[in-house]
Amino acid sequence: MKIMSLGDQLARLLSNNDTRQMLHYRANRPNISSQLPDYFDGEEYKALKARHFFQSPDDIVFALFLDDEYLIQLAIIPGKPVDLDSFLIPIIDEIISLGKHGLIINKLDGEKIVSKVHIVMASGDIPQVAKVCHHKGHNSTYGCRVCSVKGESPNNGRSLYFQDCLAPLRPKSDFVDSNPDTNIDTPNIFARLPTFNGSSFYGLDEMHLIGHEIGKLIHKLLVLSNTTPSVNNYYYKNDDGSLSKDRYTFLIPKKDVLLAGTCIESSRSKIPVSFQGSWDNLILKTDGARAIDYIDFLLYVVPILLVPLLPKLALLALVKGCSIALQWDLNEDLLVEMENSFAAWHQFLQSEINKKNVSLSVFSPVNHYLTHIPYIIRKVGNLRVYSTRSIERTIGRYSKLIKSKVFSGANAGNLVERLAIRGYLNCALSVEQLLDLILPSRNSLDDYTELPYLSPYNKKYQLWNPFEQSNYIPQFISMETFIEKLNVYYTRSKCSLSIPLNRTLDTIKVAARAWIDCHVYRSEMYRKKRPEFCRGNQYIKLHVTYRNSPRWYVGSVVFYFSHNYMLDDEKCRQFLVLVDVMKEHSAIDYNKTIPLVTMDEDSASQRFVVISLNDVQDQVGLVQSAEYPNEYKVIAPYSIFNEDMKRTAGKSDYIKLR
Repeated sequence: MKIMSLGDQLARLLSNNDTRQMLHYRANRPNISSQLPDYFDGEEYKALKARHFFQSPDDIVFALFLDDEYLIQLAIIPGKPVDLDSFLIPIIDEIISLGKHGLIINKLDGEKIVSKVHIVMASGDIPQVAKVCHHKGHNSTYGCRVCSVKGESPNNGRSLYFQDCLAPLRPKSDFVDSNPDTNIDTPNIFARLPTFNGSSFYGLDEMHLIGHEIGKLIHKLLVLSNTTPSVNNYYYKNDDGSLSKDRYTFLIPKKDVLLAGTCIESSRSKIPVSFQGSWDNLILKTDGARAIDYIDFLLYVVPILLVPLLPKLALLALVKGCSIALQWDLNEDLLVEMENSFAAWHQFLQSEINKKNVSLSVFSPVNHYLTHIPYIIRKVGNLRVYSTRSIERTIGRYSKLIKSKVFSGANAGNLVERLAIRGYLNCALSVEQLLDLILPSRNSLDDYTELPYLSPYNKKYQLWNPFEQSNYIPQFISMETFIEKLNVYYTRSKCSLSIPLNRTLDTIKVAARAWIDCHVYRSEMYRKKRPEFCRGNQYIKLHVTYRNSPRWYVGSVVFYFSHNYMLDDEKCRQFLVLVDVMKEHSAIDYNKTIPLVTMDEDSASQRFVVISLNDVQDQVGLVQSAEYPNEYKVIAPYSIFNEDMKRTAGKSDYIKLR
């Protein structure tokens, strides 16, 4: 098996000025004490800094993932080794040397770079991390690697479940010296590192824990237990061995569960691709479902389509806790809310177990691990920062490239070496500059347009191609109506127009797409030009101020456009949006934080409004209601609607649609 030198690969990154500047992100980033968006905001990194680690901006912090951004592939271990440590020891030894003696790079221009390199995390899914930290695994008596909870077995069965959510955390000595009494059999090789800090060193992977595990657990509780007779281990077992199916906590008629699947299928054309799951019907078929599909099921299908079938609002607490855990921007208030949400979910389950409505088996190891997410985030920062999503994509890439059936290990080793060499060449040579003489020049304005830097309307958003001129507008709306809606916008935004709008139409540039906060938003115009009807990428949530209070609306973007209402001053140019707004806006009765909109029965009815691109809040999806086909619940990728959406819902009169 080939193992690539970590020092060699880091040296080529540091020797290149561009990638070296990227590696300075740690040293240059602002520190906001109340926020936890990164590993560097966690308690463990701050403790290492206090011990005088990472003093130079060239010092490197990295994590080892055991299961394509700047992901460095060191080795592919063939098969499932009996002794994983024997493969990791050469890597650990090199890391210790790089941390103690440093990595020294002498550049051709005479500059000398000295970098200390330290590993601060080794993560992966729960079974793989159990092997690395010499824990017997989640099926052992003490099945949690973070705390010393002891498993319980219902009805003297073989499986163990973990109901105690208040067990003491494992001390660091469990990993340094081992503790066979709590199922950590031998000392941990990572404990040799000066940066090792105990259980938090292994993090928690959001993709496997929340997607593959919690999402699947809830799918079994709500779907399979009600549609598949063989899935009955969550029913309470009576003393005589019979199952109490009629008292089952999550009992839903099979026909209602299947109807929810039908709503998923009918809603797929109104869900944007920013929802990374496939939005296939997981009610009927789970073959090939990925972790991201189960995340979409948990965060959106459960609260929108399945909770209304159950008087069990504790499910919403679970969903909210998981939604918070998947946020990029976290703070202490959100962590407390997450803790309370998971506590409410676990207290509900304990109550149902005491009432003999559900089996103890609901407290699976993964359900128990939810209690440790806030602790891990406080220690090592946001779960999304050290997610294994990137490594899973890399595994997929290598799996496709490994062709050999007989010498697959050698094939994998050659691939690692070849890609490392390619990475070195990409850093050592600027291919784009070398080919500059033979490449045609390209005008960026053909692809996108921006507002002037000094424009008061500039939020660094962009309009993207394809572009058209104002004579394209009548394909969607008459020019008379368009000018009327544009006039209403300028009146509402209190812009004084010195010349009639019809004299400024030549300044209009129509666009099919917009780039907002690193996300691409599309439109009906884009669907028309690039036949795209499988997913709904044109729906947005927008805010308009009415009597000093923001009101939300949902609509379908017809097109984006730029317009200058002062011919002789480009700073007056704005990015605007023509939106077809929904008929009614409200919130669902059982949870007023989930928006609800009503579409017109007549597809020809349209409610046009012009808004500023700066008023766009989210790209959203619409999930059809099972009871009323014209009603849709509104969802946004990983967003948490914490406000009372019914109170802040907009009405047509507020933006003068008529």
